[in-house]
Formats: sequence, structure tokens, C-alpha cells
Amino acid sequence: MMGGVIMKWVFALIVVVAVLLVALGGAAGLSPEGSEANASLQTALLDLDELRAAGFAVARYNDTLLVAQELFIVAVEREHARAAADYAIVAEKLEELQQLRQLAFTASDELRALGVELNQTTTIADLTQALVLYGQAADAVRAERYEESLRLIDATYEKLSELEAVEAKLLALYEATSRDVVAFLANWPLLATGFA
Repeated sequence: MMGGVIMKWVFALIVVVAVLLVALGGAAGLSPEGSEANASLQTALLDLDELRAAGFAVARYNDTLLVAQELFIVAVEREHARAAADYAIVAEKLEELQQLRQLAFTASDELRALGVELNQTTTIADLTQALVLYGQAADAVRAERYEESLRLIDATYEKLSELEAVEAKLLALYEATSRDVVAFLANWPLLATGFA
């Protein structure tokens, strides 16, 4: 409930920022760096909609976007006042937004692939540890901790590999042991006569 109220306020703030940009003259009369930053901000807003539509939490993205918008407004004001406008920090925040979007989709795709792998795993080994790591990775995606999620996904794959290696060793031991037992049982009459 509280998250919905916050999201409405964030959206309202984004609308206010957009209106301020228009009031300040929008992209008209901006330097090439300012025009590029403005276009990138528009793309970031579209990316925000894309993230929402894909079902991602967007608080982290929103926070970074708001900072980028505030920095852009300051740079535009400085440029209109004929002062030195520095769009470099805006560009850094916009790059951070692009990376965050990419991380979100990458983590989601990797998590989905891992889920398929876990469902198709036919190991006789106990998957509890791998499933715990998978759950932690899913929680991290929902909490927008995409970097942590990717680390947990890798750790889950490592755990699956360990389990498969242990299972392969156990199967090899079983096969070797069963061959020896079968050979013994097949030859026990001969062995018994040899001891008589």
C-alpha cells in the first residue's frame, strides 16, 4: 500500500520535472551535449515504462532517474544563464540507468534459465542447497539487487555442478562395486569348490 503511494508521488514528480523542462525552454537552444542528455532522458523514461511493463520493481531506477533529471535541470539553467553547463554528471547517471536496465533483464533471464535447469535436473542428490541459493537469487531480483542476484545464480550453478560430480562418482563406484559382486556371484561355485 505504502509502495503504491510512493510510486504515485514519484510519477507526479517526474511529470513536474517534465513540465519544468518545457517551461525552461525544453531542448530548444541547448548545446549538443544538452540535446543529447535530453534525448537520453526521454529514452530513460521509455525504459522506465518498459521495466514496469516487464514487472520489475523500479524504485532504484526511479531514484537514479530523478537524480539525473535534477542534474539536467541545473545544467539547463546554467546554460540558459550563459554559465558553464556540465552535462557529464548527467551522462554518468544516464549510463548508470542503461546499465541498471540491462542488469535487470539479464538477471531475470538468467534466473529463468536457472529455474528451467533446476526443473530438468534428474540428480539423485539433495538439491536443497541449490534451491536455497535459487530462492535468494529470486529475492535479490525482486529487491532490485541485480548484481547480487547474478552472483547467487552463478553460485547455484556451481552447487549443481558439485552435486552432479558427486553423483557421477557415486554412480561409478556403484557400477564398479556391482560388477565385482555380480562377478563374485557368478563364480562362487568355482570359488567354493576351490576351498573344499
